[in-house]
Amino acid sequence: MKRLFLLTAFLSFCSCSNDDSPDCSSVSNQVWFQGLKDDLDADCSIKTSIFQVVYNGQIVYYVLITDPRVNFSPRLDMLDCRGNIIVELTNDQSIEYLNGDGRDDEVIYTCSE
Repeated sequence: MKRLFLLTAFLSFCSCSNDDSPDCSSVSNQVWFQGLKDDLDADCSIKTSIFQVVYNGQIVYYVLITDPRVNFSPRLDMLDCRGNIIVELTNDQSIEYLNGDGRDDEVIYTCSE
């Protein structure tokens, strides 16, 4: 739970940006994205992944614990290419989204031991 709190706090911090026009085609070069990866790498005791997906017609990113040893109820925050939270799904909405058919979510980074 502490890890999820720290991750949420980090994402909130990173969502502020002075760059009004980042190159969204290369999100892996964005400062917020590298910071998110560094945060995940700092404590890799639980396998965690960053996903890219088209959500409501927009490319967005979310972080999800993907470790099969961990049973939890997800709560997804969808981030735009600037690292801003654009959608905060409830636990029920997150579960419905993750169980939905036709998703084409792409893992773009995974932190694991």
